[in-house]
Amino acid sequence: MAQYQQSPHSLLHMAHPTQPEPPSINMMCRAAKALLAMAQVEENRPEFVLYESRLLDISLSSVLNSGVAAILCEVLFKLGRS
Repeated sequence: MAQYQQSPHSLLHMAHPTQPEPPSINMMCRAAKALLAMAQVEENRPEFVLYESRLLDISLSSVLNSGVAAILCEVLFKLGRS
């Protein structure tokens, strides 16, 4: 079993946690396109069905970029057609 040792430098960062930076629109777009590619593989369909309502909620979010939302809607469309 691998063991990890923390350096004093990493402990210093733990003392002052910073807020993680939100993902960029480019990163979200790439993730949505990856989901679309995976949704086109028939063997993946059961996995997507489990999270279909979650994808719908995310795609309807007002804070989501419209381009990313459009790709997620395409994912949902593919799932509905198969």
